[in-house]
This record gives sequence, C-alpha cells and structure tokens, in this order.
Amino acid sequence: DPRIEQVTVEWEYTDPDEHWEKTLKLAAPIAEAVGALSPEERERVRTTVAERIGAATSEGASGIDGVAHVVSAE
Repeated sequence: DPRIEQVTVEWEYTDPDEHWEKTLKLAAPIAEAVGALSPEERERVRTTVAERIGAATSEGASGIDGVAHVVSAE
C-alpha cells in the first residue's frame, strides 16, 4: 500500500531572481505554463512573484516554508 507523508521544508533564496530560476528548473508544469505566456504576460507574472516573495528573500529573512508530499510503497 502506498504511504504518504508530509515533510516540512524551507527554501532559502538570495533574491527573487534565484527563486524564479530554480522554480522554472525544478517544476516542469510551472515552466510549461510560463513558457506558453507572451513575453509581456511572463514579465507580469515574474514581477508579481518577485513582489510576493521579496520579504522572504530579504536580508535576515528565514526563507519560504512549505510542505513536500512524499509517497512511498513497498
């Protein structure tokens, strides 16, 4: 039977650009969706993301918290 566990994770980025680059490299569905946007739409999304995570990447910030779902089976 499959077993699903939730694992708390924290991602640390030096700035919003690093977050953007790593997200597009590691999350294929997001990269595909962003790739399908016009250049203007892509820049609007990138700017919005940067604004929202800016505080988490500023000096002294602890990072971005999240949860990873780990699925295993025997």
